[in-house]
Amino acid sequence: MATLGYREVEITIDGNQVVCKPKRARLYWEKGPDKVRWVYPTIPSDLELRIEWDSPKKPCQSIRSRRSDTLPGGRALVTAGNLRNRGVFKYKVSAFDRQGRMVAWCDPDVDNRPTPPG
Repeated sequence: MATLGYREVEITIDGNQVVCKPKRARLYWEKGPDKVRWVYPTIPSDLELRIEWDSPKKPCQSIRSRRSDTLPGGRALVTAGNLRNRGVFKYKVSAFDRQGRMVAWCDPDVDNRPTPPG
């Protein structure tokens, strides 16, 4: 499967709320970008971020961690393999402290379609 690039979503934390910008990531499997890369340069290193799809049907095969010398803070989570499932897919971003307590969360979504509208 060819790669058509990443839609970047920046994750920050405001109090007990995770903030994703943009809140809706738009993917286009024929034109690109066809995957999501979540970056979180300002999240404290003592917090663990977890991202998971909210339903069995999902837009991409997997979500995995990736370190990068070119990303701020060197940390990112990325999707792999757009499954070409058309629709809007909710996911949950959770931040956990060292004791395993969830300290912040949000539930944004991904809009996955073949090409941009119009």
